Amino acid sequence: MPLLSEEVFYVKFVGTTSNEAVYATMVAGTTINVSRWEIELACLWIKPERTVDGESGIAWSGAMWKSRRKRRQFEIEFYPFSNTEASSGDILQNTDDLLTLEEIIDKPYVWLAEPTTSGLALPPRYTDATNFPKTNVLLPLRVECDEPSYSKTDEGNTEATMLAEAREL
Repeated sequence: MPLLSEEVFYVKFVGTTSNEAVYATMVAGTTINVSRWEIELACLWIKPERTVDGESGIAWSGAMWKSRRKRRQFEIEFYPFSNTEASSGDILQNTDDLLTLEEIIDKPYVWLAEPTTSGLALPPRYTDATNFPKTNVLLPLRVECDEPSYSKTDEGNTEATMLAEAREL
């Protein structure tokens, strides 16, 4: 398992029953563990990608048409989850955290956001407006999450990767 260090970055998953489209308003209007559930997980990367939904074709007149909408998507790879030890010291997260993540992404509305626990931070590209003016405005974002994809390491830990796609086009 990786050691805790300044190089470990975190992302917060927030699941809620509130359909509020503004993150700060949603947080202010919900109660933790009643209508909002959160977990901050260590990640190896949070890669922003763009997907294009729609189609194109050629009209009877011969003119080409395109109906495309772009959507932001994030590929998230987590630090391994320990299958045998509690989260403390060198162990960043365990399978209980993974099960909590699964419960959160099953909520009607899910957000990716910056951690609020002291000492935990997103990667700089999501917080540094000077050096990363385009990616620092991407979070918080309401998303639809795919189920995590799992694999087992030689050490018996669980590795997980998941996609989180913007809920709105």
